[in-house]
Amino acid sequence: PTSAPTTITPPPTLKPTPSPTSLPVFPPTPLPSPTPTSTPTVLPTLPPSPLPTLTPTIECVKGQYYEESSNTCEDCPAAKYTDFTEAPYPTDCTSCATGFVQPLTGQDTCENCDTGKYANTAQTECVTCEGGQYTTSSDCFDCPSGQYAPSAQSEEGCFECQAGFKTNLITKSTTCTACDSGYYSIVVTSSCLSCPEGKFSGNAASECTNCTAGFYSPHNASSGCLACAAGFYSLEINQPTTLCEVCESGKYQGATGQTSCNDCDAGKYTSTNASSTCLSCAIESYSIEGSSVCTLSSEGYYLDDTGKSVVCPHHAVCVGAETLPRPYS
Repeated sequence: PTSAPTTITPPPTLKPTPSPTSLPVFPPTPLPSPTPTSTPTVLPTLPPSPLPTLTPTIECVKGQYYEESSNTCEDCPAAKYTDFTEAPYPTDCTSCATGFVQPLTGQDTCENCDTGKYANTAQTECVTCEGGQYTTSSDCFDCPSGQYAPSAQSEEGCFECQAGFKTNLITKSTTCTACDSGYYSIVVTSSCLSCPEGKFSGNAASECTNCTAGFYSPHNASSGCLACAAGFYSLEINQPTTLCEVCESGKYQGATGQTSCNDCDAGKYTSTNASSTCLSCAIESYSIEGSSVCTLSSEGYYLDDTGKSVVCPHHAVCVGAETLPRPYS
């Protein structure tokens, strides 16, 4: 028997089953920050921002300063100080002013040097000047000529010797000494001047004095005047007297230290200068007051009580040098 042709039916064409992604594929929406939005965002831990003014967390005291590198308070060294009342603390100490010192550390002031002392270069101690010196803020200086200082003085300087005194040394004197007799001083000086001839002085004189009448001074540096000798005199003429005047003939002076000469009395005389006395006229001679010679009395004259030759009166006889007329006989 004839078989019927076999017809092969092809299997149906299968269409691919659309995958779930057959829809347009979009990139996944990025999720928000992993930190849940329901809690505050935590910022990264950072060091604290520096404040405009550094305020340490420690407390410094006067005499200290703040050391930034170590965040510590350190004592000020010698010759420096700090003096503050509150933060911010100083980061360095203040140096002592000129003439001030501080030998210790950690101090809040500097000390002024006492009179006669000055600050050393390091400003850690006061140096004492010697007598005869004065000080500035940085050194000692010798007192100049005519000035003195028993102990070291301040920068106002040394004391001046008063008139009549001198310093013992050219410079650096500690005392003043009175001028000796016969010397004087009128300005600050290291030596006294001698009084000139005709003048004198005592101790500590600021000037010399003229010799008084009847006295003289023939030398320099006289401590007193000499009395004019007998037969001499001097006048007070407001100028130095170096010599006495001599009494001329017919005059005399028997005392010393006199201001004038005396005339010889009538009946006496002196023929030489510088006489201390007068001589009596010889018999039969006479002289008037102040005579340097006697005169022979003539017949017909007599000497009266003053030694004067007087004409003999009438009815009398007179012989030269008799003191009374003889009755006429």
